[in-house]
Amino acid sequence: MKPNLTTPAWALALMAAITNASPILQLSPRTDNRDTVYAKNWAGLAINTTTDSPISALTGVIQVPKFFPPPTGDYTNISFVINLGTNGDCGSAASAGIDMAILKDGTATFAAWSHASYDGHGREPLAVNWMDDMRGSRFEIQAGDEITITLKTQGHRNVWLQWNNTRTSDNLQLKIKDYKTDLCLTYASWVTEQRPALTVGQDPGVFTTPDFGTVVIKGMEWGAEDGQVWKTGKRKGPAKENWFAIGEENEWGHYIDTGCGFFGKAEDVDDQGMKCTQEKASGR
Repeated sequence: MKPNLTTPAWALALMAAITNASPILQLSPRTDNRDTVYAKNWAGLAINTTTDSPISALTGVIQVPKFFPPPTGDYTNISFVINLGTNGDCGSAASAGIDMAILKDGTATFAAWSHASYDGHGREPLAVNWMDDMRGSRFEIQAGDEITITLKTQGHRNVWLQWNNTRTSDNLQLKIKDYKTDLCLTYASWVTEQRPALTVGQDPGVFTTPDFGTVVIKGMEWGAEDGQVWKTGKRKGPAKENWFAIGEENEWGHYIDTGCGFFGKAEDVDDQGMKCTQEKASGR
């Protein structure tokens, strides 16, 4: 399946709607009272809406960080991802992201990819698409780039994905269609994720997490089927928000390997977005 690299009219209308949306009222800053969920392999922000406010679009801008190999010389990878439905357990799911990997020879690679599954937890995978392979040419990514990722649903069983590099003006598009079950349109997330199974040509059981320090994801917005566009972190809109952190919590307390938060640690923030930071980072 080859992506159509011509931007459709409805996609241009979506991006215009997000860009030109009416300003959202700002609330007074107060302490962040979002719940924190501890996970083994991802950290970021998740939203959970109701069936009365299904998600029709997601977008975010990833500022690609530098990253460094672990001292062991093992394979290493990390991804920065926008998910629709993943972990929501309410239907089929779609993901679009950037994968960063370092091979044993020290070669660093960056790649755009997408993943689709028939349920919200990644079981029964439909497809993993490496975009360079699909279009037959390199989508260049390097540290310091800003990559805008957009997901747009078309009905309940089709989704359109786009990656755009601000520095190069290059863009990729892909339509994933004909899911066997309806997409989960009530759950989405913007995350930093360990995805060893996606690293090409490597044993998915042998990997370590690279040192990337801090990554910034900004412009985190989602659209509803009624045409409304909502910004995360504004405490306005029909969605509950909660944090994911890579770590654990038990009777002895809690440990966080990678945690995320808004700039200024305020509940209602400006458009700088969120930053995800490793607690034990070295080599910078």
